[in-house]
Amino acid sequence: MRHPFLSFLFCAGLALTIPAGRLPAQHTDPRSPFEENILRYGGSSAPYEVSDIVQHPAPKGYKPFYISHFGRHGSRYHTTESLCPGLVRAFHAADSLHLLKEPGKQIYAILVRMDSVTRGKTGDLTAVGADEHRGIASRMAAAYPSLFRGKSGKISAQATTSPRVILSMAYFCEVLKLRNPRLEIMMESGDATSAYLNHYTPEYREYYANGPWRDVRDSWLQAHLDAAPVIDTLFFSADLFGGKANGKEARRFVQDLYSLAKISAASGFPPFFDKFPEEALYVLWQSGNMDQYLRKGPSPLSEGKNLAIAKPLLKDFIEKADRVVREGGNVADLRFGHGEGIMPLAGLMGIEEASGVCDDPDKIAATWQDFRITTMAANIQWVFYRNREGRVLLKILLNERESRIPVPTDRWPYYDWESVRDHYQSILK
Repeated sequence: MRHPFLSFLFCAGLALTIPAGRLPAQHTDPRSPFEENILRYGGSSAPYEVSDIVQHPAPKGYKPFYISHFGRHGSRYHTTESLCPGLVRAFHAADSLHLLKEPGKQIYAILVRMDSVTRGKTGDLTAVGADEHRGIASRMAAAYPSLFRGKSGKISAQATTSPRVILSMAYFCEVLKLRNPRLEIMMESGDATSAYLNHYTPEYREYYANGPWRDVRDSWLQAHLDAAPVIDTLFFSADLFGGKANGKEARRFVQDLYSLAKISAASGFPPFFDKFPEEALYVLWQSGNMDQYLRKGPSPLSEGKNLAIAKPLLKDFIEKADRVVREGGNVADLRFGHGEGIMPLAGLMGIEEASGVCDDPDKIAATWQDFRITTMAANIQWVFYRNREGRVLLKILLNERESRIPVPTDRWPYYDWESVRDHYQSILK
């Protein structure tokens, strides 16, 4: 049954030609991306995905001179301290009653190791996260060597006050400095940087706290999730859940287990998505994807409140770039924040993968997919090029892949900087 808040159906993706080496914006079967990489079921909690990347050479005569960047922190441990210990207790109780089937025993062993390692590290950056940012920085330096190999070059880096974000910035900058010790890198973190890197408006806070999105998500999950196949896969009976394999306790257990499964690989532990029945796993991902879309994406339900929180961040991109274009200065501006920054920013910019609009919960999964936009260490890069006549072109990358934005160009993936600037300034107004 459709939720009463949804008054009409409107689902639209951007029907654009996608160059080789990138996943298409939509699939006839929304499940096909998971056949390519099962870790995508982790959604926004999945580790950063690196695959073959096709880069189109710059038009003749144009050379890169500046990069403007925003990156989410790298892979982290789960942010709910009680989640792993609670699941370990549940599996221990089942084991003591001889209720665990072999898949349940395998998950139990992973959870025990995870619990012993993650105690006291709630939300902390993992070794996986450190390597993600080292890798992104290394590929950036290799792709644009002229920016980072000179006798002098200035880089400004800002982070929110979150320790995992600050460490992500440090690991990123460490690589650039090791490649060229002569680089001048100024790193900064504080309330002033957080004010635009992780900006919440009063309207967004009210929507997050009391908006209808929770009812939409919860009612959809209530109608679609059947916990019984999961319980039957892991346990010989549902005795642990009052004998009800699809009751409230069992459903809560399955949701908690999926929540930890999503972060398992990012935490450096074996993923165990393969222990879930495929249909239940897909429903659980749909629910999590819907949660991200309704809270941070271009959902009509938010009436623009989600994307508006990225306006200070977009303004910072434009102002710093305009200054460098006019006066010179930094070879790179690096920013580090959270998923609450990059998802709204990608939507506000109109990046194709982040701009699908959908008012029907059943169709969100085919319109907008979280793993395309914001895995751990997700990033947006603006790369600027200039020719001898002084004309400036811009290429926009989402997770190091060339992206389209709603600005006309006859030389994609390169856009005229003044056209892009004017378009985004009109959005900010």
